[in-house]
Amino acid sequence: MNRAAGPKARARLTATVQKLRHCSAGTWLVALGRPHVLACALVLAGLVQLAFAESALPELRAEEPRAFGWQLGDTVERRIELRIPAGWQLVPDSLPLPRLDGRAVELQQVLREDSADGVVLRLRWQVMRSPAEPQVLEIAPLTLRVQGPTRVEALRVEAWPLMVSPLLPSEAPARRGLGPLRPDRLPAAEQDRLRPWRVGAEAAFSVGALLALAYAHWGAFWRRDRGRPLADAWRVVRRTLAVPSNAKGHTPTEPPAVALADALRTLHHALNQYAGRVLQPAGIAAFCTDHPTFVPLADALQRLFALSDRVFYEGADAPPGSAAELHTLARRLRDAERDAAARTATARPDAAAPAAGDK
Repeated sequence: MNRAAGPKARARLTATVQKLRHCSAGTWLVALGRPHVLACALVLAGLVQLAFAESALPELRAEEPRAFGWQLGDTVERRIELRIPAGWQLVPDSLPLPRLDGRAVELQQVLREDSADGVVLRLRWQVMRSPAEPQVLEIAPLTLRVQGPTRVEALRVEAWPLMVSPLLPSEAPARRGLGPLRPDRLPAAEQDRLRPWRVGAEAAFSVGALLALAYAHWGAFWRRDRGRPLADAWRVVRRTLAVPSNAKGHTPTEPPAVALADALRTLHHALNQYAGRVLQPAGIAAFCTDHPTFVPLADALQRLFALSDRVFYEGADAPPGSAAELHTLARRLRDAERDAAARTATARPDAAAPAAGDK
């Protein structure tokens, strides 16, 4: 049955039904006695019911949002009411699905409310573009399908325009207070008075932090010779034998005999303290055996004792160059003491390992 002939056919069927309603009881009894007449009446009644069912079609009504005044991030809701008659139902596959497809206006959420009259759809869209100038975007159209007894009805919801404005103007106004840059804010009077104190406190804190950092990194290097007798003796000898240069400023003059004697006493006292006993010339070999880092200095130690005998017991003057040799010996003794301490520190973990294994 096509759409053009539908109203005429429905009119004829309606007239026939009205005639059947006004039939008398005798007429129906006659029909019941004639089977072929009864069959035709039943078929006619079914056709009438089907025609009335087809005459009630689904209806769609859309409540559109305003078409202007939108910006990036705004949520737009579109309400669609579907009046679905009995015998019809909405095809679920025809509903749009939320997706992030990079469009200017994206569908974020689809809410469905079923009622006795039909279905209410709430489609929530979000503006995802901020144009440089006001621009008309649109909500994409969609088609909903409703399944009837004999056919599928397609209901189309047309696109809807949205005027989207930029968040900021493309160029800043030149009016005072709205320019591209704002003037610097002047400090308050109290802040200006406290500024020198604050700067001084910050500078002191920065210097203290740098000193603490330097001490943490290089303090161990500065403290490594502290408490070592030969290192202390080297510092004393270096100060004792430090004499001013001659008039031309090229070669240092020999120190006085008293300074040379003080340097000799300092070295002997440091050697005795390091050896743990009074060190004599005959005990130099044993001392070098106990402390291998001093082996290269055995001959220099012999010359040290010979110089001490000449100065303290024979009363003779020290030969030229003795101060320089004594200065060099004091430095080498400090280095040998430092090497011995480093070897001892390295050997301690190795020596502790077997003891732990024995347990």
